[in-house]
Amino acid sequence: MSDLLSRAHQPLASGQLDEARVYLEELLRQDAENTDLLYDLARKGLSKIAVRGAEG
Repeated sequence: MSDLLSRAHQPLASGQLDEARVYLEELLRQDAENTDLLYDLARKGLSKIAVRGAEG
């Protein structure tokens, strides 16, 4: 899982949200109850991804 998070970090930092979304959505598929990930996504303005992941 940390590999996907590492892969998402660069596009997130450079504002390439569509690219980052691919990795982050996969992380949520693997662990939709990960509150740290959901919180981090919400903080970064990616709450739509977080909500979709939490809904399963």
